[in-house]
Amino acid sequence: MPAEPRNPKVFVSYSHDSDEHREWVLGLSERLRKEGFETMIDQYVQGTPLQGWPRWIENQIDWAEFVLVVCTEPYHRRFRGIEEGVGGRGVDLEGALISADLYISKQRSTKFVPVLRAASDEKLIPSILRVAARYLPSEKESFGLAALEAMACEVPVISSNTGGLPELQVQGETGFMSNIGDIDDMTRKALFCQIIRLT
Repeated sequence: MPAEPRNPKVFVSYSHDSDEHREWVLGLSERLRKEGFETMIDQYVQGTPLQGWPRWIENQIDWAEFVLVVCTEPYHRRFRGIEEGVGGRGVDLEGALISADLYISKQRSTKFVPVLRAASDEKLIPSILRVAARYLPSEKESFGLAALEAMACEVPVISSNTGGLPELQVQGETGFMSNIGDIDDMTRKALFCQIIRLT
């Protein structure tokens, strides 16, 4: 009897920056579901969960095989716990739980995958998440020194198919390339890269 197909469980950690951003995250989650991933975001919950949001968040992070971390300016501030005002408590808690998990595992976890909406967002990846893979969603890249350094350390590179990167990168071996601006494809390839590293 053939094995049943595996549907990796993915929780998406993001901040409620705007209605447009929430719609983008919902679209990303729905596209991943169509690709066979089992995804969870807070938008799928009607009202407040019975156990309350803090326990729901912790349960989702425990349930997930992968946590997509959508890196934006507000997310970065909230992840680090430096957001002013009353909003952003969910991301503040998620940041603490993700950081604790990485601390306990001595940063040997492949569970947490940064997602960038634009090349300029790379600086918004929380420091503790920068060691898992190298993300280069550049529109222009000359030689690709950052990619070369990552490959030398056997760190997978997820990059745009531009500049000197296609000459350096071996698709599926040292990482993956996507068309310029195709963040959805880069996200799928980053998840695939993490799944491959687990097996």
